[in-house]
Amino acid sequence: MPLPSWVSDNRRALGLVGVVLVAVVAAIGVLRLSPTPVSQLLAGSGSREGAATERQERAFGGEPIVVSVTGELGTTLSPSGLVALVGLEGRLAKLDGVKAVFGPGTFINQTIVQAERLISRQLGPVATRAARAASRAERAARRNGASATAATRAGEQARLAALGPAREQFEQMLVRFGAIGMPSLSNRSYVNAVVFGAGVVPKARFRWLFPDGEHALIVVRPKAGLGDGEVLALGRRVRALAGAAKLPGAKLTVGGAPLVAAAVAHEVPTELLRLAPLALLVMAIVLLVGLRRRATVLALLGLAAAAATLSVLLASGIGLGLTAATVAGLPVILGLAVDYAVQLHARHRELRRAGRAPRQAAIGARRSLTGVLGLSAGAVVAGGLVLHLSRVPLLERLGSTLAIGAVAALAVVLAIGPRVLVSLDARGGDRERTEPAARPAGGRLGRLRLPSLPRPLRPLAIGALVVLVAAGLVLSTMSKVESDVARLAPGDLPELRDAQAVQRQVGSVGELRIALRGDVTSPATITWLRSLGSQATRIDRRIVPGPNLGEILGGDGTPTRKQVDGLLKLVPPYLVAPVLDGRQAELSFGIPFVDGREQAALAERISDRLADPPAGVRADPAGLVATAAYSLRQLESTRHWLLLACVLLVGGLLFVVRRSWSRALVPLVPALAGVGVAGLLVALLDLRLSPMAAALEPTGLAIGVEFGLLMEARYEAFRARGLDPAAAARNATRTIGRAVALSAATVAAGFLVLAASRLGMLQQLGLLVAVEVIVCAVVAVWAVPRLAAAIERRTVAPGPAPRGSGRRRPDGGDRPARDGSPREGEGGRAPRSPAAEGDPLTATAGGRR
Repeated sequence: MPLPSWVSDNRRALGLVGVVLVAVVAAIGVLRLSPTPVSQLLAGSGSREGAATERQERAFGGEPIVVSVTGELGTTLSPSGLVALVGLEGRLAKLDGVKAVFGPGTFINQTIVQAERLISRQLGPVATRAARAASRAERAARRNGASATAATRAGEQARLAALGPAREQFEQMLVRFGAIGMPSLSNRSYVNAVVFGAGVVPKARFRWLFPDGEHALIVVRPKAGLGDGEVLALGRRVRALAGAAKLPGAKLTVGGAPLVAAAVAHEVPTELLRLAPLALLVMAIVLLVGLRRRATVLALLGLAAAAATLSVLLASGIGLGLTAATVAGLPVILGLAVDYAVQLHARHRELRRAGRAPRQAAIGARRSLTGVLGLSAGAVVAGGLVLHLSRVPLLERLGSTLAIGAVAALAVVLAIGPRVLVSLDARGGDRERTEPAARPAGGRLGRLRLPSLPRPLRPLAIGALVVLVAAGLVLSTMSKVESDVARLAPGDLPELRDAQAVQRQVGSVGELRIALRGDVTSPATITWLRSLGSQATRIDRRIVPGPNLGEILGGDGTPTRKQVDGLLKLVPPYLVAPVLDGRQAELSFGIPFVDGREQAALAERISDRLADPPAGVRADPAGLVATAAYSLRQLESTRHWLLLACVLLVGGLLFVVRRSWSRALVPLVPALAGVGVAGLLVALLDLRLSPMAAALEPTGLAIGVEFGLLMEARYEAFRARGLDPAAAARNATRTIGRAVALSAATVAAGFLVLAASRLGMLQQLGLLVAVEVIVCAVVAVWAVPRLAAAIERRTVAPGPAPRGSGRRRPDGGDRPARDGSPREGEGGRAPRSPAAEGDPLTATAGGRR
């Protein structure tokens, strides 16, 4: 059925619109993926740290967002200051996504409420009558123009008068509270007694609220399970409320490790989506230079965009979530899909030049490429599966994304690509400008002539290359992983600046959480907890003990069970809530905002003190610091064998298909060379790999195998036509065409765009992947046909294999029997062109058949 004229007249514009719409759908799909908390990407629930973190977040909330109140504590804790703090903390507690808020205003107010309850319980109804009398006296004094202090004094006098005979008992109770006068926000002596005791610095057990004489902290704990975007949104709301608060003589700063982690993780998809249009434009320009047909370029990019869209939908369907790993895999998927589409297009044009009709050429191209591209996609799936061995959820999700993407790219290109090519051909959008016989196989990039070394120097050059690649492979597994968030994040990231400001003010912004389970209120446990605070400060003066159940309950020595139960009833529930939930408790330590490796060392030293808890109690490290330390350990301890596992798995896959170890290892050569050169570059530049680039070796190897497979298939095709090994190798190299050169240039150009990112981790990833792709392509073109020929000369009797012989090779493959025996090119002479000599590439489908 013919298309309407307006469609035919505007097919290029409609094609561009189609590509844009598919890309928009992919972007919307990415944004609709459910977010995943950062802590769940660092350690899975199967690990000790991951399981403990999930339990603690459900019971006590997520990592704290801190509001640092800078100002002299005497002013901050004045009556007007306390009223403002209580109001701010109340508003913070009502925000969506907040589990709990702990701050100086509510802390002091709750001690007052608890004191009033105890007084009422001890004195009975007379206490209630005295409180009413005090309230009436204060209101009357204020109406008469008295100051706040004078009004409070008038109220206390009225209370004492109303108590009558109970006054002496009341005053004795106040002595027990360590205060003069009735506990209230306006009673400075009471507030000072609670915060400072008999000294001039805040009590050590309340250091988590009052770090020193010039700072107070409001701790906001988010609900469990918030994604990066939700944590950042909560941080903005906290910052807005803090900015609107009217605290006398105080400056408020909002910061926290979870805000920095969420901002860095959120920056990855933001940057990739920002750079995606530029990457597509650069790839389109490279394709346009090679293909010289706008309609063809749009069609190939449309196939790639469709593959990316399908990958996003599949990732959403299996619950991978929106993470840095999920989105970072999209450029790789896009590159794979473009590569597959370019290969299909190149094979289709070769068949058209050989005289095939458009539909037959498209079907033949798909049939001849199914084996090669299927093996390539299988290698990527294998590389993705290898990343699951790291037991780091971040890399596991990257591996799953790449595996899904490879399958999606293969399915889209092989299912839709032939129809697209037939449509382009039928409408004149992909016709050659020259006659088939006059045009070389690869067009502008058709015949690739690599420089040749003098024969005596070749063994030396090959040996040097092997040594360099081997050194790079060894060094690649020894490179360190960057763990300094300040280096991974953009320097102008607001959340990073705020966290550094809080660090300067109070000495810490991160937190190591210790999950306690069992009989956490036993006398032995309370005594053990009291000793840990002083032990931690002896480890490193920068460690700040957090809320501690043993210190909150107070006392000396080992209490009895009855005393512990009595103290739990006496202490305000507000103070106990941050550290106790049934048979589960939390112990925490403020950790300086330093390099992740240094944080991990501090966490390890603290964890060593927890190795022997009281009987019936288990202590596990938890929280962002603990999961980051676990992730760092796993990344650095598993990288050396992840590459080996990938080589074995991909090599095993190729062996199963090829039934020959020599033919299975040949396509791995360019991939190993690419990984080795990239590793050598990392070592020479003394780079620390970002967490994303830490998975570079197995994924790079899996992706780089395709070029080797394509070159070997080209060599096999010429051998099937009857050329001897040397001639087949030369012709495979010379007729590389757009198939590999254009694919490599396009994918590398797309990744080089990442060098314009604000994120150092994306810059590094883009440059290293581009280097690997170029090296893989060059080595595949230069080495794979020669290596295949050398191996065949050692295993097969010399001389060309005549067509139609049906001779079985020693490696188990069959030489295809064909009618006719044109032997031009035998003995080393290359055929004039695929158009003139027939189609050498449909003789095999990824190898000898």
